[in-house]
This record gives sequence, C-alpha cells and structure tokens, in this order.
Amino acid sequence: MIDPVITFDKDSINEILYCLDKNVDNEGYVTDMDNRRVLAMDGKEIKASDIGGITKEGFVRNDIVSLIELSDMLKEKKL
Repeated sequence: MIDPVITFDKDSINEILYCLDKNVDNEGYVTDMDNRRVLAMDGKEIKASDIGGITKEGFVRNDIVSLIELSDMLKEKKL
C-alpha cells in the first residue's frame, strides 16, 4: 500500500497553514492561533519559506539534512 502524499508549491503555503490552524507572523514565522511561534521537527522556530514538508509530527525544513532525516524516518516507519 502506498502512503498518501500531498504536494504543494510555495504559493499555496498560506492556504495550507490556514487549514492546519496556523498563521504567518510579520517576520515570516509560522505561528499557532495564539500567535506563538511553531517549532519544526528539529525543535527550532520555522519560517513559512523554510517548510519542506509537513508530517503528523510537525514541520520539516527544506534543507538536505532535514529531508534526509525525514526519508530515514519514513523508511523506518516512525512517521
């Protein structure tokens, strides 16, 4: 069975975040509905422009290290 994957482009990020009850603050960081900055899976605040993926565990950065870690977790079925 194939795991479902949804892809989107950078122009759609605000709509995707809205569906997840998230916003973008005036500095470009993702926030929750209480305007608290959201952390990526690496434990650091993340800008909307840095999102490379979204899992049930959180946001994944669009850098090679984060994407390799995501790939490894998916192979091990930890997500």
